[in-house]
Amino acid sequence: MTVTDPNANAGSPPRFGPLTIYGYYRVFLAAALLLLFIVNLDRAERLGSYRPDMYLAASVAYLVAAVLSTLMVRLVSRSEQVQGAILIAIDILSLTVLAHASGGVSSTVAPLLVVTVAAGAILLPGRMALLVAAAATLAILYEQLYFALSSGLPLTTGSTQSGLLGVAFFGIAVAANQLTRRLVASEALARSRSKEISELEHLNAHIIQRMRTGILVVDADGVARLANSAAQQMLSPTPWQCPAALASLSEELPLRVRTWLLDSEQRFPAFRNYPEGPEISASMTAIRLAERRATLVFLEDMTTFSHHLQQMKLASLGRLTASIAHEIRNPLSAISHAAQLLDESPALATEDRRLAEIVQQQALRLDRIVENVLQLSRRQVPRSDLLELVSWLRQFRTDYLATHAHGDELEILALAGHARARFDPNHLHQILQNLCDNGLRYGRAATGTGLVTLEVSVATNDLPQLRIFDNGPGVPEDKQASLFEPFFTTEARGTGLGLYIARELCEANRARLVHVPARDGTRSHFQITFAHPGRIAS
Repeated sequence: MTVTDPNANAGSPPRFGPLTIYGYYRVFLAAALLLLFIVNLDRAERLGSYRPDMYLAASVAYLVAAVLSTLMVRLVSRSEQVQGAILIAIDILSLTVLAHASGGVSSTVAPLLVVTVAAGAILLPGRMALLVAAAATLAILYEQLYFALSSGLPLTTGSTQSGLLGVAFFGIAVAANQLTRRLVASEALARSRSKEISELEHLNAHIIQRMRTGILVVDADGVARLANSAAQQMLSPTPWQCPAALASLSEELPLRVRTWLLDSEQRFPAFRNYPEGPEISASMTAIRLAERRATLVFLEDMTTFSHHLQQMKLASLGRLTASIAHEIRNPLSAISHAAQLLDESPALATEDRRLAEIVQQQALRLDRIVENVLQLSRRQVPRSDLLELVSWLRQFRTDYLATHAHGDELEILALAGHARARFDPNHLHQILQNLCDNGLRYGRAATGTGLVTLEVSVATNDLPQLRIFDNGPGVPEDKQASLFEPFFTTEARGTGLGLYIARELCEANRARLVHVPARDGTRSHFQITFAHPGRIAS
């Protein structure tokens, strides 16, 4: 039974609170007393034996009062103390009258007041419980005195029974009141602990959902039972819900889970679950889920680790390039200057002049390589500006075309005009300038006219994306794996650092630059997936 604090002053009682339960008991008791009188069972032969007419009227009135007061408890929003006091007063009065009609304190009705006193100690606070015991004692004493006077018996008749009942009333009241206090305190403590546990559970669930580490619970049948939002985004670009078969979400992960179950010391390299997705590192531990063994899988997005590794790499590269920059540039400058002086000599033959020109061109190329490496090593911590991508790209288009030949075209396709991203604008300008230069150059070589399309969209995981299409023939399949390697180039005049620097700049801004090959009727293109604008501090 749920114990309700008797000090509560207002509000409707709980559905199965003490007041409601006591109300049902009263209805049952009144109906039983009336029914036993009507059927006149042997064990109830003394009910109404002294005044049958009074007993019948009182029992009917008690039943009606019990039903109405119980309905009042259920339907009327009022203080439980007031309602409890009304019920107790009705019971003391009714049972006293029924006891008188049945022969006084020696009847089987009078002891029923013990239950009423105990109920009063539960429903009413503190001293009110003693008041109920006193009222019941006075009612019994008055009834016994009135019964002796009306029947012509000595006044001492039944005095012992009346005294014992009075003592029992006070004893029951004190014991029930103390017990109720303890129960109320215990229930309040349990309710407080339950609330704390509920709050902690809610907090834990919130933390798990907000973690950047993916959490995945896989049962023995290979079904993902639980997954936080980070795990859902890492495994699929489209939303999915648990439970889900792990094999339908990833080809690599089920194999790794099975391998780990056979050898828990096994370590696995990072993998990419879908082409545009992040590199994922998976680790496992065993748990129990509903009395069954399960595997808890932790998925780490390697982008953050790559970012830190990149910073360390840049710091090391910066120290290296700073130490050799002068050693390379000083003789390089001397070579270039000597080649220029040699080219200006009137006695130089035509063949030798061509050789001098080659020396100058290669010196300039080497100088650009050194400059690009220095630029990469000197890179500052990127700014984190919140960019409206479409409006920023329109301004970039205007500035870019102003410095290029007529005939080249740069289009902007806004599939998500509201898309925003946090990015260093200077870095984004450098990245797009390199990608657009490459796209226009290959487009002109293939069709005679360069055309680059910048498409802004938002992925299903709410991450903003920028796709760069061109009208060129695309990257040959045998060269796609080496696209972002440093010093890889397909042109004699190229340095091979453009795409490498572009990807490094994206990673420094917590974005991903990938090449998406042609598939399912779509053209090959480069794609920048930005970090969520709300998850990077500005």
